[in-house]
Parts: sequence; C-alpha cells; structure tokens
Amino acid sequence: MSFVIAFIAGPAAFFVLARQSRGRVAVWSLGLMAAGLTISALVLFECAAGQGAQIAALVMLWLAWIAAVTMVVQALRRRLPHMARVLNALGAMATTLPWFGFYFATMVAL
Repeated sequence: MSFVIAFIAGPAAFFVLARQSRGRVAVWSLGLMAAGLTISALVLFECAAGQGAQIAALVMLWLAWIAAVTMVVQALRRRLPHMARVLNALGAMATTLPWFGFYFATMVAL
C-alpha cells in the first residue's frame, strides 16, 4: 500500500503544486509550507503518543518533502525555462525518494 501511495500520490501532489504560478511569491509560499509542515510534524511527533501520531508525522514530513522539491523545481524553471520538461520529470521522481529510504531501513532491520 505504501508503494502505491508513494509512486502515485507523490508525483500527483507534485504536479498539482507545480501547476501553480511560477512567481517569486509561489516559491516562497512553497518554502513556508514545507517549513510549516516540518515543524508541525516534529511537534506532533514529540507531543502525541501512539502509532497513529507517528504515521501522521511521517506523512507530514513526506508532504513537506514534496513541497520542498516543488519549490526547487519552480525556482529552477524560472532560471531554466527551456528545461521545464526535464525538471518536471526529475521533480516527480524525487517525490518517491523517501520510500526507498523506508524500504532500505526495513531491509536492514530484518
């Protein structure tokens, strides 16, 4: 199930965020969203108990990762407009990187 979420929902969320305006305000708002999600996840992880809170914190960190990747892609597309397709493909692929980290951590733990 996490595989499907990571490889379908992650790139889909990236494309939804990447379709927004490419102005400086959009890039800053993505940065603020990433920072807000990261801080919220850390607070949730520290203050709440239980497996549900930990999963919610991990989802928030993953969404922060997607926002950060989108922010970088938006900034690069402003500088390199001729590379928009390549940057979109790389950004969509980058949203799946945390899944590989969790997979490898699971393999090491076995």
